[in-house]
Amino acid sequence: MLDKSLADRYSRALYETAEGQKILSGVLDAVASVSGTIFSDTALGKFFCHPAITAAEKKKALEGLALTTEVPLLAGFLAILIDSKRMNYLPLIHERLTAMYNQSRNLLIAKAVTAVPMDDAELRNLKEKLVSASGKSVDLVNEVDPSLIGGVRLTLGDKVIDATVVHRLRELRVSMGGSAHGGSGHGGSGHGGSGHAGSGNAGSSGAPE
Repeated sequence: MLDKSLADRYSRALYETAEGQKILSGVLDAVASVSGTIFSDTALGKFFCHPAITAAEKKKALEGLALTTEVPLLAGFLAILIDSKRMNYLPLIHERLTAMYNQSRNLLIAKAVTAVPMDDAELRNLKEKLVSASGKSVDLVNEVDPSLIGGVRLTLGDKVIDATVVHRLRELRVSMGGSAHGGSGHGGSGHGGSGHAGSGNAGSSGAPE
């Protein structure tokens, strides 16, 4: 299990160093590219996280991918992750960097998953409500999942609000199951209780050791 507080320390170090060098946007794009390339390929992901493969081999492979040639700061940062055997933290670091960037822009990333596509009026109405409720700019996208039957599942940053028919049915089944158990003569007395160029060397990244 990954240590989120450690991921936050790495993320904050890279974010503040990149921001100080005025290359934050480029670093964010490069992190997304590296993380996506490595961890969308199961074999590549396993290679960079395998404890028996040497740091030298991993660094050579990373150079071969040519994903950080224009962002020396990130190259140094990734070298630190490799040396400390924490390349598996990269996707989480990417996630935390994105959250920090959005927070600095007062931007809320929202996703509405529905059984059928939302029309423009529905999207506009939902976006207006989210802006009003959050006091932030909102970037809203709609994804379709027919299995939800109806309703909407909202993801707001790292929070999820599930108001889908499937979720309600699941809750109903749980509730009915609990009631049946409670009615067995025990009176439910105790069972009902049953959320971004740097120098390129590792030392310049500002990442924690």
